[in-house]
Amino acid sequence: YLICMNRGKKGVYKNKKKIIEFNYQNIYYSDISDVFTVQKGNKYGFYNSDGHEILEPKYEEYSIAGNYICVTEDNIKTLYDINANALNNVNYISMIETENPEYFIAQKENGNYCIISKNITVDEGFSYLSYAFDDYFIFTDENGKYGIWKVWEGIKVPADYEYILKIEGKNALEAKKYDSEETDIYSKNMEIVSTISGAIVDTVDENYSVIYSNSEKIYINKDGKIVSNIEVYPENKIYSIKKDDRWGYADKNGNIIVDCEYDFVTELNEYGYAAIATKGVWGVINENGEIIVEPS
Repeated sequence: YLICMNRGKKGVYKNKKKIIEFNYQNIYYSDISDVFTVQKGNKYGFYNSDGHEILEPKYEEYSIAGNYICVTEDNIKTLYDINANALNNVNYISMIETENPEYFIAQKENGNYCIISKNITVDEGFSYLSYAFDDYFIFTDENGKYGIWKVWEGIKVPADYEYILKIEGKNALEAKKYDSEETDIYSKNMEIVSTISGAIVDTVDENYSVIYSNSEKIYINKDGKIVSNIEVYPENKIYSIKKDDRWGYADKNGNIIVDCEYDFVTELNEYGYAAIATKGVWGVINENGEIIVEPS
């Protein structure tokens, strides 16, 4: 394919055959959707990759997500598939693309949100919606409580939480309980893998995250399953361990290198050092278990 300009107008050739006439100011190609967006004046239209017109250029705004095109005409938003089939006849205030090209999140005139796809519309009076992963959405009910909805199945996690957030870069969620410091960690399968009081969630890298508090620490993989710190840091010589609410270090084989006598410890950093804490003050230990800086 070539997008060409002739006398100030653009068109498209496929090999030696012209498939879109030189009628447009601009032409954009979406490789995910395999659709050409054409601009004529300040209006937009769409062609498929064979040069057949999907929607004529009469729309003021548009967005493309997977096999769907959301367009605005006279302030009315309509969702089409790439075969020009209208998927809704409701006037939506906005339509939000999700990471899954199968779904849009739409806001209705009454302020509620719904899920739209080619095959289903989920309209349950959600006060708010955000996309989580796969077929899962985080929803807020009329009381401002958070839960999880799965398309085709319904509620997977009841709206009993103060908030629910997707853990960055992972198919996992953190859900804080009402009137409590406890946070539930949900895996990809919507199973609670851990409950931690005062949890802080942090990214280790694209494959792992750590969830910790003043007294606990777990690691999860991309699917929210708990994994060992040995898996997360395979090159380290020693690893944090906990015994009787105290922290120390062991090697990969479980041999104790540093006795469990600290309030909290970190894993070794890239330079071979870790932090140790006792009685509210911190120090430094090296990869051999030797104290470099006394807790002070």
